[in-house]
Order: sequence, then structure tokens, then C-alpha cells
Amino acid sequence: MKIFKIVQVPILLVTLASTIGCNLIESDDTPAADASADAAGASGAGGSAGPDPLNCPTDYIEVPGNATVGAPDNFCVMKYEASDSGGVPASAAAGRAWVGISQVTAWSECDSLNSEGGRAAIDSDTGEDGTYALISNPEWMAIARNIETNTENEALNWTGFSVGTGELVTGHVGRNGKSANTARAFSSQAHNLFNWGGGVLGATDASGDIDGRRTLYLSNDEIIWDFSGNVAEWVDWTLGSPLSTSMTSGAGGNKPYDLTVGSPTDGWFDLDLIDRFSALAPAESLLPTNASYNATQAVGRYYPGVNGGASGGAAVRGGDYDSNNSAGIFALDLYYRSTDTDANKIGFRCVFRVAD
Repeated sequence: MKIFKIVQVPILLVTLASTIGCNLIESDDTPAADASADAAGASGAGGSAGPDPLNCPTDYIEVPGNATVGAPDNFCVMKYEASDSGGVPASAAAGRAWVGISQVTAWSECDSLNSEGGRAAIDSDTGEDGTYALISNPEWMAIARNIETNTENEALNWTGFSVGTGELVTGHVGRNGKSANTARAFSSQAHNLFNWGGGVLGATDASGDIDGRRTLYLSNDEIIWDFSGNVAEWVDWTLGSPLSTSMTSGAGGNKPYDLTVGSPTDGWFDLDLIDRFSALAPAESLLPTNASYNATQAVGRYYPGVNGGASGGAAVRGGDYDSNNSAGIFALDLYYRSTDTDANKIGFRCVFRVAD
């Protein structure tokens, strides 16, 4: 029997302000696109990642574990936001993000990728072939903190080309005077690496900025697409519990908030203002490694939300194409309930936990 060491540390979820209209863009992961992205910060690269020791599924990437946030073991994650491939979640370069799906359904769709049938068999991995699941909050935080602190590829992730200098790359969002795409971009279009129609295939967009690039880099040189922006993503965390054991209820008492405000409320807050946490939502479930970072560093913002009497509490992370300065890799929205959907702006991403 395989036992996974994923510790479910509660985390806050960025509420995507509900807006109308669909500006999703597809990914372009052709060799030219990835080579161009690599060129954006070649001086910061830390060498070849080499063969993938975890044998991740196709178009999944390996992520280094992080015990501090509750994900001590390396795992695999979809390189792209999940797309709908005939009713099956897929990680594909040309796919368009699967939206209009609830947290509960996203959890079930990732679950359906397993070879076993039945909850107990999946959880114990009776087939000894690894386990697919909706990404957990500790796994999300392991990715986010790796990107934030990655000195191997800092010139690729930070606009100032070193950790903490300038802003983190935010991807396909309307930010810094750039408007979000008004039309979907397809994988055949050269500007697809960036978040606006005027972008060019290269290290920077047409204005010379890298902040709109849709790719971010891990310390093992793996590349992940749209971890900030494009569509926000459901995370398997609801009031500190995985969906397999708990649904939303009584979230208000567990949501972090700004003590000067006095309680969770509607509205976006900079992460460095949040100073009231709970046992189900400690600081490491929400904040960057550098707790002084805020929207100035483009890490994302937090939306406690009041939905059904301060409940809600189903985590959405990363921000969408219309989140502007609230988007970012640590963005968290806790407004939604696990059965809520958004027709245009919330998708998901699966992970694969390799069998021991």
C-alpha cells in the first residue's frame, strides 16, 4: 500500500471577481516558443534538468517538494491548465482551458484519470501505478514558493532579473496599462507566448516587457504555463480540508483577514496586510516566503469574501485574464463555494503523485 505524504495545509484562495466575457488564450509550446522563452533569461538558467526521475505523464512536469508548506515529496503537475479532451482532462499545448466547472467536478475529473475504481482503492493506489488528483493547496504553494525564490532562473521569473527585484511575471492578465486579449489566440499564432495581440515571439513583448509572458520557471528548469493569469484555478482545499473529506461550511471563522478590518469581508487585500490566521489557514498556506511582498511585487492578492454568510471557502488561485493587479502566483480567492461555477474564468489543473 502506498502512502502519500501530502499534508493538507489550509490555504486561502483568490476570489476571481466575476466578470462577463471570455478572453481565454491557448498555449503555444512549439520548440520555437519554448526556445524563445528560454532565451529570455538564459543567463539565469541553472543547466539542464536532465531526464525526469519521476517519469511524469506526457505534458506533466516534475515539481520539487517543500516540507514547509506540507508537500515534502516531489510530484508531477500539468504543464498547462487542464483542457477538455472528449470529456477527459488533458494537459496539451493547443488546448483551451476547461472552464464552467465546479471545484467538486474538477476534483472528480482529475480522479477519473486513475486506473482504480472506488475511493479506497484510489487513495491506497492498489494498482501501484501512481495517483492523479486535483492539485492540493500544499502542492500549489510548493510551486509558487519555488518560482518566487528560484535563483537558478531568476532572470526568467522576475522583471528586474533577480529575486525580489521588479515584479514576478504575471502572464495573461490586464496589468501595467496592458489590456487583456480581446480575442482568443491560437497555438499557430507567433504571439501566443504573451498576453496581448501585439506581443512578439521572443524574450519580451513588443513594449520590451516580460511581465506578460505566460511561462514561469522552476528551480529544476521545468516550465509551467499560466500559473498566474489566463484562468484562475480550483485547488483541492475547502476550509482546510480536502474535498474527499469535507465540503464548505462555516468558512468565515477560519478565513485569514486583516485585523484592522476586523473580519473576513468582500474585497481584495494585499498579502502583507493579512495578520490574522487560523489553525486551518496558517501563514504558510497563503503567504510568499518573503512575507513583505505584495502587489508591488505582483505576487497576487487575497479575497476573503462573504458568500452565504461568510462561508464560501473553496479555494481558487492564480487570478484570471481580467484580474489585473490582483493576479499572481499567490493569489487566493475564498469567496466561492465548492459547487459554484464561472462560465469563463475558473479552470483547474491535475497532479500525478508517483507510486513509491
